[in-house]
Amino acid sequence: MEKNWLLPFTYIALLTLNALFFLTKYLPKVPSFLDYSYRFITENLAFFTFLEFLGVAAVFVDFILNYDKSKNGGKALKMLLAGVFVMAFVVKIFINYMDSALLN
Repeated sequence: MEKNWLLPFTYIALLTLNALFFLTKYLPKVPSFLDYSYRFITENLAFFTFLEFLGVAAVFVDFILNYDKSKNGGKALKMLLAGVFVMAFVVKIFINYMDSALLN
């Protein structure tokens, strides 16, 4: 087994979490297992936001520290994914803040 499995797992987990959030938030009809997963995440929003922050921080720090070690194609992909994950995290914080503010 590969030694460095945690970072690729983080990329996959962040991609899955972001896809699940944006698909279930803005598509009117989603399959029931996606809707159930989205409800579970929103019920435990603080925990998942903290985990996502740790994942985004790990991806961003890895991008900065290992930028020179990557090949040319890997540099562009890591830069794109790090940027997308950071922006998605900021957008989700804003969306969740607005949702909670409008509920009061």
